[in-house]
Amino acid sequence: MANACEGDVIDVGAGDGFIANKIRERGHHVVAIDVSEKRVENIKKRFGLPAEVGNARRLDLADHSLDTVVMAELLEHFDNPAEPLSEAFRVAKKKVVITLPLEYFDNKDSTHKWKIRAEIIAKKFVMVEFVR
Repeated sequence: MANACEGDVIDVGAGDGFIANKIRERGHHVVAIDVSEKRVENIKKRFGLPAEVGNARRLDLADHSLDTVVMAELLEHFDNPAEPLSEAFRVAKKKVVITLPLEYFDNKDSTHKWKIRAEIIAKKFVMVEFVR
């Protein structure tokens, strides 16, 4: 995921900050955003990264203000994943990079609103389905 980033990066839903730290290790300026004050403080203490409390549905950033927006295993937590994804596209200048947990990993996380199934089609495309 860190290899896919370009330029200045925001990691939305940064959780414990591991991905944001990997992105920084690749030489990018990165800011971590999470809804949890505790996680934001932990990111600052553990990695020394800039981190802020924020809402993925309403990012306090200008249109096209950062090169890359990262959302790692975030969208499945929203009733309407289009809301944070729309925000990501609004803020990104160049790229939106997402990861999704796949349902066949049998994740029993009660915070997940969607199960996600992906299928490789003709070695060229990945079909992704969001299933409630």
